[in-house]
Amino acid sequence: PNWLQRLVQFGVRKDVGAVGARAVDHRKTVVDGGIMLGAGPDGVGVRCHKGIHMTSPGYMGRAQVAQEVSAVSGLCMLIKKAVYEGAGGYDAGLNVDLYRAIDLCQRIRRQGKRIIWTPYSTLLYRGSAAERGEEKGGGTQCSEEAEVMYQRWLPELAADPSYNRNLSRSRNDMSL
Repeated sequence: PNWLQRLVQFGVRKDVGAVGARAVDHRKTVVDGGIMLGAGPDGVGVRCHKGIHMTSPGYMGRAQVAQEVSAVSGLCMLIKKAVYEGAGGYDAGLNVDLYRAIDLCQRIRRQGKRIIWTPYSTLLYRGSAAERGEEKGGGTQCSEEAEVMYQRWLPELAADPSYNRNLSRSRNDMSL
C-alpha cells in the first residue's frame, strides 16, 4: 500500500529528477535495487542488491535505505514530465533496457538533478529475465551499445559518482 506516495515523497523535491522503486519477484527476491555504473560483463552497469531477499539488510544496511544513486531502471521510475522532456527522453537508438535507463539518468544528472532509489516503495515484477534486460553481456547488441555508452559516459562509468570507490564492482551487493 502507498507505494506511489512513497515515490512521490522524493519526486516532489526540486533537486530530484527521478525516483526508482525496489522491484521484487514472486519469491520476494530483489530484481532491481538501483543501478551501479561501471560494473557488469560489459562494464556499463548492474542492478544493485539483485538476488537478495527483500528483507535482507544487504551490506551495511544499504538494501533497506533510500539513497542517491547514479541511475534507476525503467521498471518503475517516477519522473517529472518537464525533467523527462528536458533530458530528451529515452534514446530510441538504445535497445538494451539497462543502457537506456543509465543514459536517461545521466542526462537528468547533467541537469543538476539527483536520482534516488527507495526500498520504501516495493513492487512485484512478474516479467521474464529477457524483459528485465538482464546484464548478460557478450551479445552483439550489448557490445555495440556498450561502445555507445563508453563514448557518452566514460568518466561516469569509470568512477560512479554515487558509489564508494572502496566497495566492490565485481559483485552487485555493494560490499568490500
